[in-house]
Amino acid sequence: MQKTEMPMFGGATDWNFRIFVARTIRVAPKLWRVHDVCSPFWRFYANNRAGMSVEIHARGARETFELLPHRAYLIPAGVHFTGHNGADVEHFYLHFDVLGPPPLQPHAHFGGVMEIPDFEPPRWEILREKCRQLPAIPDEIAPSPPASIALRAQAILFEAFAHLWENGEHLRAPSGDLAALEAVAPALQLIESDVGAPLNNTILAARCHLCADYFIVKFKAATGQTPAQYLLQRRLARGAQSLLFSDASIEKVASQNGFCDRFHFSRAFARRY
Repeated sequence: MQKTEMPMFGGATDWNFRIFVARTIRVAPKLWRVHDVCSPFWRFYANNRAGMSVEIHARGARETFELLPHRAYLIPAGVHFTGHNGADVEHFYLHFDVLGPPPLQPHAHFGGVMEIPDFEPPRWEILREKCRQLPAIPDEIAPSPPASIALRAQAILFEAFAHLWENGEHLRAPSGDLAALEAVAPALQLIESDVGAPLNNTILAARCHLCADYFIVKFKAATGQTPAQYLLQRRLARGAQSLLFSDASIEKVASQNGFCDRFHFSRAFARRY
């Protein structure tokens, strides 16, 4: 299969990962409670033995992927899946968000489950061992990982995505117009850097040095969405992440992510999730 060359919008210095959870846990048979999940964050999985699988739900069909031992896998945000396990497995996982230029942000550009090629241990063994030493946490809210853990996790993810990029057959070419993506990249970066700011088409178009009408056309060609739709999607994703990984009130989450009040946020959240 021919590799797909994908542009590095803004350069590699614009890439980053927000780490929410880094854990190593033991999962007894039939106790992986992951049923018809659609998360607002990405997942990195690596197990010490066979027995876990992921069933992807897409377009009315289901496809099962075995999570082989001592391999590494990514599941993008927005993918519907159910998890199964039939063995006692040591499960190492990272929950994270991808921060960076397109085409990474529109997660529809990626498949359901991606095995990272040529990414063998011990690349993540040191981090897995350190995560094993972390104290047990309640299921409802996981505290932010220590700085040293988060930095090691980011290093692993940079390496993982570099492997994916070098093996282009593991990435889907973006459906949007690449030239349009280049043109609106500054607006996408502005949204990502301050998603709760009072942004509108005029402000975003000015960042790209385009008139508002032409900017809207280019933005939709690049992402398949209007600027308002895309901004709402990212605000809801950030809001959902805050609800999952912090003890912030709904009022605070709504305010931080650009919603008028908790009722505006709740209505939009219910429609999306």
